[in-house]
Amino acid sequence: MKKFRASRDLAGIIVTGGPQRAAISALLPYSVGIAIFALIASVLLAGCAESNAERASRMGNLLMESGFRALSANTPKRMQKLSEMTPLKVTAGSRKGKPAYWMADPYVCQCLWVGNQRDYDAYRQLRSAEAADANSAAAEQARYDEFVANPANETFYGD
Repeated sequence: MKKFRASRDLAGIIVTGGPQRAAISALLPYSVGIAIFALIASVLLAGCAESNAERASRMGNLLMESGFRALSANTPKRMQKLSEMTPLKVTAGSRKGKPAYWMADPYVCQCLWVGNQRDYDAYRQLRSAEAADANSAAAEQARYDEFVANPANETFYGD
């Protein structure tokens, strides 16, 4: 009768040896590979996400180009009001009977962007143009990816 020593595998599971140990040892390279893949995927996905500061900076530039004014939250009372507002969302309201628009930016300028109907219309136009540019860039990248992946194009690369 063959005796097996009890030992711990890399996962900390006590294994007596024999077929159990062989099965766990066979699966170990796959689990390490999956863990590495998950780590790389999470790093790549996190790198693609836009942070609040980046979004605030991008939106602030659009608002400034549109004619919005930045009102600094330079007093404790203004900072308190700014913290109570929904950040990075253009909100509509009225001031003195006329349409007014504002956006709270607690991330970059610690300010409130304010504008009127004309400013908001210009902002919407700029935002639409930005979205169209992003869509055309994505479409161009998709066409390129399809071209490179197409087996008929292998003659161009000289296999």
